[in-house]
Amino acid sequence: MGLALLAQSGLPSKFWDDAFTSACFLINLTPSKPLQFISPFEKLFRAKPDYHLLRVFGYLSYPYTRPYNKHKLEFHSAASTFLSYNPSHKGYKALLPNGKSSFLEMSLSMNTHSLLCLLISLLINQSLIHQLETFYYLCLLLSLLLIQFQLFLSRQIILHYKIILISMITSLHLHLPSPHSPHTTSPVPSDTSSVSSQTPIQSTPSSVPAPATPSYPMITLAKAGIFRPKIYLNTTYSKSSIVVSLVLPKSATAALLIFVWKQAMEAEFLALLKNKIWTLTTLPPRKNLVGCTWIFKLKKHADGSVACRKAKLVAHGFSQQPGFDYTETFNLVVKPTTIRLILSIAVSSNWGITHLDVNNTFLHGDLQEEIYMHQPKVSSKVALIWFVAIYGIKQASRAWCLTVQGVLFFPRILSIQGSHFALLPGSR
Repeated sequence: MGLALLAQSGLPSKFWDDAFTSACFLINLTPSKPLQFISPFEKLFRAKPDYHLLRVFGYLSYPYTRPYNKHKLEFHSAASTFLSYNPSHKGYKALLPNGKSSFLEMSLSMNTHSLLCLLISLLINQSLIHQLETFYYLCLLLSLLLIQFQLFLSRQIILHYKIILISMITSLHLHLPSPHSPHTTSPVPSDTSSVSSQTPIQSTPSSVPAPATPSYPMITLAKAGIFRPKIYLNTTYSKSSIVVSLVLPKSATAALLIFVWKQAMEAEFLALLKNKIWTLTTLPPRKNLVGCTWIFKLKKHADGSVACRKAKLVAHGFSQQPGFDYTETFNLVVKPTTIRLILSIAVSSNWGITHLDVNNTFLHGDLQEEIYMHQPKVSSKVALIWFVAIYGIKQASRAWCLTVQGVLFFPRILSIQGSHFALLPGSR
């Protein structure tokens, strides 16, 4: 594995110790078949290894070097080469631009596709092409690199590097002589006088004409036949009114100026009046007054279209005082095991399952305390005394739960022990 890391990164052999150190580190984190597919690290420390700390050997990295700077004007990061992992703590070993290797902290970001340009520049600067017998070996080497990196690079980046590769090989083909091309020598005439009397021979250029560089047009979504679906608006409304109706109002005053939100507020207010949940009275002395506000919500379908607009008049539960406005707030909740129990009983007994959605759920819960709330935009001396729960108060869910229990828990209905919301017919 160490030799494979050296070959993959293209680093010199003097970094063999870092390559084999990284290989040992990776082997200790790899699940092993003799250990029942558990890594040696997990077998030793009894903890799952953190694979987010892994980096690719030899990649261009940018470590955070501020703790190691000598003065304030030095850069906080520099282009370095990742070498190995720190054996003593969570950290990395990187080759800094000054040629020295140093152990650094955990903060280290990698640049994956910049390794291709780095290797191309190294091959050209070190004149490795002149040491090879032919420049076609360079084409093979860079092609293998492109095949290796195409797994995590986009098609545009791969196409960009292919164009660089073809243009570089073309320029090398023009400037470097081919080692296998035979040197042709022109025959020496035996008679100089005959040469001068004949027509002078035109010398043909020995250079081969440059092959045409293939052009790669830019591939766009439109050329590929991919278009964004057009959204056709309803022509009965103007575009400005549609945009305004999709924006959540910030206050009740702003909502009253929009027709659709005004309808939602009127529907909510009519539901409150229909249930007769309050009465208008004066605020008694030493009674706490709870504030209220309007909450607006936009519900959408799965495709993003608007399903309905909700407007709720909610109380300021944070302004309630314990002991005056509420005592207990504990409420029973449905457990996932209760739902699974009901489904299993229904399947085994071949029962049909129906569900019920209660509109304005909390408004059906009876309150045991007296709660005085502000009437919207009315003097503070006039208040609404609530007889049922309202959204926002601390005991709203408890009041609804007690009301449901009072309706359902009559003598012929039994609750299963451990699941208060799983009810079965029976006799006490």
